[in-house]
Amino acid sequence: MGGRVKPHTLLLGVAAALVCVRAATPASGTSATFTSAVDTEALSSAVPVMVSISGPLDVHMPQPASVGTAVHLAADGEAIDGATVLLDRRVGDKAPWVEVARAVTDSKGRALFVVPVASPTTQFRAVCLPDPHFAAASSAVITVATR
Repeated sequence: MGGRVKPHTLLLGVAAALVCVRAATPASGTSATFTSAVDTEALSSAVPVMVSISGPLDVHMPQPASVGTAVHLAADGEAIDGATVLLDRRVGDKAPWVEVARAVTDSKGRALFVVPVASPTTQFRAVCLPDPHFAAASSAVITVATR
């Protein structure tokens, strides 16, 4: 395994929901992972899921960024195969989100995107679309800088 990972966990209560944000800050400073679970009890009876996103902290221009996502059951962490995940991007923290890619998770609940990064920073988030069994959810936001 590469560099050591120092995990940091923050738990926030939102109404009846529990939103969990987990950041892994590697000692090497090369990537970060964030997870966000959302409550959809008021919206449907679909099973809540959590969506993780990970990617590099920075890339050399004009290299693209490899951004990974994973979708798991919020209750027990079981991977969800076949979930549709959108990758949204925005340049600057006030710009609107734009869908830049779409994928379906594999048997381990993962999907990988290779996407361009704008200068000086680009933000990404993963959004899992709802289906008849599982609720919609989105990840936390990651920021990728350019060098």
